[in-house]
Amino acid sequence: MEIRELTTGEIAVLTARGGLDRLSAGRLGHGIRAAANRGCQKIVLNLSGIVRADSRGLGEIVFCCTHARNQGREILIAGAPDFLRELLASSQALPAELICDSLYDALQQARALA
Repeated sequence: MEIRELTTGEIAVLTARGGLDRLSAGRLGHGIRAAANRGCQKIVLNLSGIVRADSRGLGEIVFCCTHARNQGREILIAGAPDFLRELLASSQALPAELICDSLYDALQQARALA
Protein backbone atom coordinates (compact mmCIF):
# COMPACT_ATOMS: atom_id res chain seq x y z
CA MET A 1 0.00 0.00 0.00
CA GLU A 2 1.19 3.49 -0.84
CA ILE A 3 0.28 6.43 1.41
CA ARG A 4 0.70 10.08 0.48
CA GLU A 5 0.09 12.99 2.82
CA LEU A 6 -0.86 16.59 2.24
CA THR A 7 -1.29 18.89 5.23
CA THR A 8 -3.01 22.26 5.19
CA GLY A 9 -3.31 23.95 8.54
CA GLU A 10 -4.90 21.63 11.04
CA ILE A 11 -6.21 19.20 8.39
CA ALA A 12 -4.08 16.34 7.09
CA VAL A 13 -5.18 14.32 4.07
CA LEU A 14 -3.77 10.80 3.83
CA THR A 15 -4.39 9.15 0.47
CA ALA A 16 -3.99 5.37 0.43
CA ARG A 17 -3.68 3.22 -2.68
CA GLY A 18 -3.47 -0.54 -3.03
CA GLY A 19 -4.40 -3.21 -0.53
CA LEU A 20 -5.15 -2.61 3.13
CA ASP A 21 -4.33 -5.88 4.85
CA ARG A 22 -2.36 -7.40 7.70
CA LEU A 23 0.92 -6.56 5.96
CA SER A 24 0.14 -2.89 5.26
CA ALA A 25 -2.30 -1.82 7.99
CA GLY A 26 0.52 -0.70 10.26
CA ARG A 27 1.68 1.85 7.67
CA LEU A 28 -1.74 3.46 7.72
CA GLY A 29 -1.71 3.63 11.50
CA HIS A 30 1.80 5.08 11.46
CA GLY A 31 0.74 7.79 9.00
CA ILE A 32 -2.24 8.73 11.13
CA ARG A 33 -0.19 8.85 14.33
CA ALA A 34 2.50 10.95 12.61
CA ALA A 35 -0.10 13.50 11.46
CA ALA A 36 -1.62 13.61 14.95
CA ASN A 37 1.82 14.06 16.53
CA ARG A 38 2.37 17.09 14.28
CA GLY A 39 -0.78 18.65 15.76
CA CYS A 40 -3.33 17.92 13.04
CA GLN A 41 -6.75 17.95 14.70
CA LYS A 42 -8.62 16.64 11.66
CA ILE A 43 -7.37 13.82 9.49
CA VAL A 44 -9.05 12.83 6.25
CA LEU A 45 -8.40 9.29 5.03
CA ASN A 46 -8.89 9.24 1.29
CA LEU A 47 -9.50 5.54 0.66
CA SER A 48 -10.66 5.85 -2.94
CA GLY A 49 -7.57 3.94 -4.13
CA ILE A 50 -8.04 0.91 -1.88
CA VAL A 51 -8.63 -2.20 -3.98
CA ARG A 52 -8.90 -4.79 -1.21
CA ALA A 53 -9.01 -4.93 2.57
CA ASP A 54 -9.03 -7.65 5.17
CA SER A 55 -10.14 -7.68 8.80
CA ARG A 56 -6.76 -6.36 10.00
CA GLY A 57 -7.03 -3.38 7.65
CA LEU A 58 -10.58 -2.64 8.75
CA GLY A 59 -9.55 -3.05 12.38
CA GLU A 60 -6.73 -0.54 11.94
CA ILE A 61 -9.13 2.07 10.56
CA VAL A 62 -11.58 1.54 13.43
CA PHE A 63 -8.81 1.56 16.06
CA CYS A 64 -7.25 4.75 14.69
CA CYS A 65 -10.59 6.55 14.49
CA THR A 66 -11.54 5.54 18.03
CA HIS A 67 -8.12 6.49 19.40
CA ALA A 68 -8.24 9.86 17.63
CA ARG A 69 -11.68 10.66 19.03
CA ASN A 70 -10.47 9.81 22.54
CA GLN A 71 -7.71 12.40 22.02
CA GLY A 72 -10.11 15.08 20.78
CA ARG A 73 -9.28 14.61 17.09
CA GLU A 74 -11.50 13.57 14.21
CA ILE A 75 -10.76 11.19 11.37
CA LEU A 76 -13.04 11.38 8.37
CA ILE A 77 -13.22 8.68 5.71
CA ALA A 78 -13.37 9.88 2.10
CA GLY A 79 -14.23 8.02 -1.08
CA ALA A 80 -14.07 4.51 0.29
CA PRO A 81 -15.02 1.86 -2.29
CA ASP A 82 -18.46 0.31 -1.83
CA PHE A 83 -17.13 -2.89 -0.27
CA LEU A 84 -15.21 -0.92 2.37
CA ARG A 85 -18.08 1.51 3.03
CA GLU A 86 -20.37 -1.43 3.70
CA LEU A 87 -17.88 -2.98 6.13
CA LEU A 88 -17.37 0.31 7.96
CA ALA A 89 -21.11 0.97 8.14
CA SER A 90 -21.93 -2.52 9.37
CA SER A 91 -19.24 -2.33 12.06
CA GLN A 92 -21.05 0.70 13.56
CA ALA A 93 -17.69 1.73 14.99
CA LEU A 94 -17.70 5.07 13.17
CA PRO A 95 -20.43 7.70 13.14
CA ALA A 96 -22.09 7.77 9.72
CA GLU A 97 -21.41 11.52 9.35
CA LEU A 98 -17.66 10.82 9.33
CA ILE A 99 -17.91 8.56 6.27
CA CYS A 100 -18.07 10.86 3.24
CA ASP A 101 -18.69 10.10 -0.43
CA SER A 102 -15.77 12.10 -1.76
CA LEU A 103 -12.61 13.90 -0.71
CA TYR A 104 -14.36 17.21 -1.38
CA ASP A 105 -17.23 16.27 0.96
CA ALA A 106 -14.80 15.14 3.66
CA LEU A 107 -12.83 18.38 3.47
CA GLN A 108 -16.04 20.42 3.70
CA GLN A 109 -17.12 18.34 6.70
CA ALA A 110 -13.69 18.71 8.35
CA ARG A 111 -13.79 22.48 7.97
CA ALA A 112 -17.29 22.59 9.45
CA LEU A 113 -16.33 20.62 12.57
CA ALA A 114 -15.75 22.87 15.57
